[in-house]
Amino acid sequence: MSASDYIPKFVLPDISIDAISNEITGEVNSLKSLVAEGERDLESSNRALENSEVNITKYETQIADLASAFEFYQETKCFINDYSKLLNLKIDYIEKVENDIYALFKKRCNDTRSVRRLEQERLAIQVGIIKSESDTRVAAHHCDIPKTSPDSDEEVEQDFVKKYNAIVDRSETVMSDVRKEYSEITFVKQCFEKWKIHQRESYKNAYITQCLPRVFSPLIRLEMLGWNPLQPRCPNFEDYSWFLSLMTYGYQEVQDPSTDDPDTNLIPIVVHKSSLPEGHPTGEALLGSVLDSANPAVDRVAEIVLRGLPLHR
Repeated sequence: MSASDYIPKFVLPDISIDAISNEITGEVNSLKSLVAEGERDLESSNRALENSEVNITKYETQIADLASAFEFYQETKCFINDYSKLLNLKIDYIEKVENDIYALFKKRCNDTRSVRRLEQERLAIQVGIIKSESDTRVAAHHCDIPKTSPDSDEEVEQDFVKKYNAIVDRSETVMSDVRKEYSEITFVKQCFEKWKIHQRESYKNAYITQCLPRVFSPLIRLEMLGWNPLQPRCPNFEDYSWFLSLMTYGYQEVQDPSTDDPDTNLIPIVVHKSSLPEGHPTGEALLGSVLDSANPAVDRVAEIVLRGLPLHR
């Protein structure tokens, strides 16, 4: 047996030009798909890169404003927290001074009535209207009057003025240990004005308009201590510094007239909530007689309240 008989025989597949062409075409199409997919990914990456560059430029220009807004909110938060703590500490003193001065007004009223009664009784004795038996009873009545009772309007007024000035002097010390930015409405309102002007949307969302009467009320009540519109020569609201200050609250020289200002009725609301609250001695007296009074101060207060609020009697 020859060596050629041990060489294995290989059967080659049928190879044709069409088969080779189809194989190459398939590979080419597969590569084209990969290239197209890569081009789409590249295009998407380029768009993302462009957007990122735009955002970087945008945020680089806004970073100063964002930092300023953050700093503003931090300062505002600290101011409001400190101011709230201050009011919690001082409100009892303010109410104490208010109650003292209204008690003094009431005492003057009672003393004046006592003086009037005594004068009438003395006059009745002098003109002989009361009979002899009644005269004896009236004289005994005069002897029973405590020596501490005033004998004339002048004494009543002197006692009132002395005690009134003492209470006013005491009221001036309520905020004597507080810095101006927390004790004067002109400075307090600046914090909320900045919020309203520079961050109007968050100012609205925080319902600051509804909170302002409570913010300003303690300082207004302290300033208007002893205000009584039923008394002659009572100063008008327009003469008080808080009124002049709040008149320009949030005002801007350049302002869109179509802009809805939520604080349009700020002063009527503050007057109603601060100076004429329900149960307030002066408020009750005023609201009970405002429609029948000819006092200019009363009429002016009624006009302010009625302009923006209904008057509940």
